[in-house]
Amino acid sequence: VTGFMVDRHAEGLKVGADERKMGQRGSPTNEISLDHVRVPREAIIGYEGHGQVNALETLNVGRCGLAVVAGALARKLMAEASQALPRSEVRDRLLGEAAAIQFGSESLAYYLIGLFDRPHESVRMESAIAKYVCSEDVHEIISLIERAYGPKGQTEQYLLEKARRDARILNIYEGTNEVQRFLIVKDLITQAADWPELPDRVFERPKDAAAMMLGTWKNRLRKHVLAAREQLGDAAWSDAVLQPALFPLAEMAGEVLRLECVLYRGEWLSERKDLLGAAYVEPLLQAGQRAAERTLAILEHLDQTFALAWQQLSRDLDPPEVRAADAVLDRAAKKDRAAQETVGAVTAPLRVLSIIRPIADLSPLPRLDSGAISELVWEIEPLDRSGLDQALALKAASGANVTVHVLMPAGAEREQLLRSAAPAADRLVRLDRNPTAFTDVAGAVKDLELDGIYDLIILGADSLSGDHGLAPFLAGCLKRPYQPAPRLQARSDTSGMEGISVPSIIGITAVPAPHEHAISDLVAGLSRNISVMSSSGGPSPLPRFARPTRKTTTTRAITSVKDAALFLKEYAASASAARTEAYAGAIGKGQLARGPVIWSLIDPVDEKGSLAALRAGRIAADLFGRTSCALVAAPRESWPSLLGLAHANGAERAFCIGTREGALSRFGRQQVLKLIMTRSGGPMIITGASWNDAVATTAGGQEAGNRIRLVTNISHVERDADGSLNIDVPVYAGRLVRRERAGDGSAFLTMCSDAELPAQTPRDSFAVMEIGSEAGPDWTAPLPPPAPPTLSNAEVIIDLGYGVKDNSGKALASALKKVLEGMGLAPMFGATRKVTQDLKMLPLDAQIGQTGVSVNPKLIIALGISGAPQHVDYLGTRAEVLCFNKDPDAPLMKLNEARPAPRVHPIPGDLFATVRELIGMLG
Repeated sequence: VTGFMVDRHAEGLKVGADERKMGQRGSPTNEISLDHVRVPREAIIGYEGHGQVNALETLNVGRCGLAVVAGALARKLMAEASQALPRSEVRDRLLGEAAAIQFGSESLAYYLIGLFDRPHESVRMESAIAKYVCSEDVHEIISLIERAYGPKGQTEQYLLEKARRDARILNIYEGTNEVQRFLIVKDLITQAADWPELPDRVFERPKDAAAMMLGTWKNRLRKHVLAAREQLGDAAWSDAVLQPALFPLAEMAGEVLRLECVLYRGEWLSERKDLLGAAYVEPLLQAGQRAAERTLAILEHLDQTFALAWQQLSRDLDPPEVRAADAVLDRAAKKDRAAQETVGAVTAPLRVLSIIRPIADLSPLPRLDSGAISELVWEIEPLDRSGLDQALALKAASGANVTVHVLMPAGAEREQLLRSAAPAADRLVRLDRNPTAFTDVAGAVKDLELDGIYDLIILGADSLSGDHGLAPFLAGCLKRPYQPAPRLQARSDTSGMEGISVPSIIGITAVPAPHEHAISDLVAGLSRNISVMSSSGGPSPLPRFARPTRKTTTTRAITSVKDAALFLKEYAASASAARTEAYAGAIGKGQLARGPVIWSLIDPVDEKGSLAALRAGRIAADLFGRTSCALVAAPRESWPSLLGLAHANGAERAFCIGTREGALSRFGRQQVLKLIMTRSGGPMIITGASWNDAVATTAGGQEAGNRIRLVTNISHVERDADGSLNIDVPVYAGRLVRRERAGDGSAFLTMCSDAELPAQTPRDSFAVMEIGSEAGPDWTAPLPPPAPPTLSNAEVIIDLGYGVKDNSGKALASALKKVLEGMGLAPMFGATRKVTQDLKMLPLDAQIGQTGVSVNPKLIIALGISGAPQHVDYLGTRAEVLCFNKDPDAPLMKLNEARPAPRVHPIPGDLFATVRELIGMLG
């Protein structure tokens, strides 16, 4: 960091309009924007690279200045009040108290100025004390003078009205007063070991009562600080929960320093009474005596306050302020929950098994160790936790009628999660396997049911860790219905669960407000016994994870406008080529293919997933030497377009099933899967992620000897040199990928809609058959309406940053958008917060980032984007980013030096020139 000073008219420095403020209106306040400001070497302040050191030292000087400003403001108010108000007992008492406060405040400020006038190492603590004490003193002085004035003091006739407005900012400048207290506590704790105890007697001045009193208070403060350091260590200053208890130490330090300054200033005045005159010195000495009395009273109060707080901490109790804040927040949370429906109660006996899976709380840069997640903090999968909380709430409302058992597949190191999540459950069970071992989890459930069938088995319908199919897999294994549901609800007559038949597997799809356990249950849960189950097989292999990498669509680097224009033309041509022609050939009658086949299932509800399934099917067919077949289950009028898609992406044969005006339901999908497996033996079936529930249920229903490999929500597949398929599954919202492998055998694979696979070459021969009659009514469901285009699912985005400056930049971006639309693309505008909220050039729903939406397009054209993490972290990983920016060192321009995805192509230069040039080349 380097400090510098340039003229306000320097190129690239933008100074906004004066802000309208409550106080200090004579001091202009402006927003400053730095955009490629050129700094001459002679404008550097101090040594290059020492800007932060200089800035922090400047804060100390600034705090000293604020202490002086507060004293000067108080002095002006006192002078005006003394002249404007007639003498009275009330006036003299109020102004006398204000004078005592002013004496202590000025004494601190004078002392600090003296430190700065002499060589010193650091005055951080002294300047922090003076800043917070003097700025708060001036408010107390203003309050006393307001009482002396009465209502007329609120008029603009007197300085008092302006001072009240001006003084408010003093508590905020150069670090708020709460920050000052934090800094003081931190310095006290870190310096405590080197803080010597003062002797009981002051040898230089053995009869000086003031010095003895000051030494006593310094020793008392030292004793408190050492006790805090010994018991709490660095947590004494780093743990925010402890601040209410330990901030009194910072205030004691401030009052001790104030007392020292007051006493020695009083001594200095007494020694110079003859020189300065009694008329000047006597009133000051009286104010100083009162200031010392006030300070001693405050010290006694702070000492008692800390003693009470320390008793609470010694008993491992939170400070009263923290408990009060928690109570307020709890009350607010209860008000929010009051609007939500409760689970209710049942009177019929109900046995419930809740399955919970541990997941990692990922760091900003996820920690991995040889492919395993090595995060320190773990928690329960939110959807699983929601199901558990609702089951426990049902138990709490129903009493002994409801029995809740909890099963967690995990290692012994996660047992504490199980105890803390389910302290009120009737039984806690840990399966010594990892959560991805679906068959082992199903086997454990069957073993648990030897003691009685569970009426409900509850777990999340989805999982951040990628276990998307466990709930329907269990339904298939146990031959029970699977019902996704956002929440549980008992019937109003308490006879059972609303809309749920028993026994059933319930997949929770929403996360309501968390259930709060009673503190007694949490404490009791710490010692709960956990039953441990182990599988008869060997140790289950741990899943392997990796950070996502970019599967790039271009190998060349794009660094010029000419390269960008060529790339966009190729991209548009590729997108046009991907738009397949409808199939116009003959459709015969026949049966499903037999033998070694790779099946790609095409669904009109999920065209992107179907495209990925076709391409993955062709890759697998080439690898394993099988025939690539497509099955189209759709209304007849959709067959030509879907068959054209299958032919263009390498399918050799296609089979059609009519679904009237609808699409296959979950039951219909299961029937189609059974039909394929009956005809083809052990096929490999690949489909879109909308089939997750159907394939998991079908896989779970297979006999133990005919288990089918199940991998869901795949983002990428590729051939491996050893003859296997390498598979990537995005997990933890895309922040990691789970690495899987599939050999030549029976498998169910589902592809996510964002999967990026290379285009496949059409086969010379392509035969189409219609099998049987149309699907029955129980196989189909109404087609959902087509989803409107949104920024979050856009494939091409023109992303606007602060560098577009104004409407001229937006007009340039609109011209680019029009050219791209003419090339057959469908770009959408996205923007940074600066563009939507500050420049207001685009609506808020166009904002990409932490306070906007996440996107994952194939192509981003970034105009004037600097690259703040709050924006870049929400761009997804599959995009090619053409970045136009005149700053070659902007973070987005150099993003690939820190991470591989998304791939950024930096095109430096004034974007108003480069984008116009690009439009000309494309036009």
